[in-house]
Amino acid sequence: MIAKKNYEKPQLLTQRPVVFADPVEEACPEDLAATERLRPLYLLSRRTDLKPIATRLAIHGDRRRGDWQRVFHDPGASKESEWQNADGEWFFLCYVPHGSHFTIELQTLGPDAKTRIAVANEVSIPAERKLGLLVLSKKHGVAS
Repeated sequence: MIAKKNYEKPQLLTQRPVVFADPVEEACPEDLAATERLRPLYLLSRRTDLKPIATRLAIHGDRRRGDWQRVFHDPGASKESEWQNADGEWFFLCYVPHGSHFTIELQTLGPDAKTRIAVANEVSIPAERKLGLLVLSKKHGVAS
């Protein structure tokens, strides 16, 4: 007979309140246009030996890279249908402007607990695409 574990009620250990101010004015047309230029960028990882943990990017012409941002696992529900049947795990990386060329650096955690960085240069998402896709494959690293 297998003994059941006692149920332990989850407890909130820490909290960090955040207050958002109500906007007093509507967004200007320039802000709306900038938002419409953004596209979600996803990673399809076919590797089981590496876990994506953070990413940062630099748009062409930037002198420095952005800050590292955490990579989020994504179940794939929001991808275009042509990619939904692809093998591997989906990760959401960030939002990027379409039509701009940028370099993306992906920090991964290996089975030996060491972090490694994969780099994809000159990535661009065409204006007609709703989202972008990077593939982390077995042999070729990150490809766009």
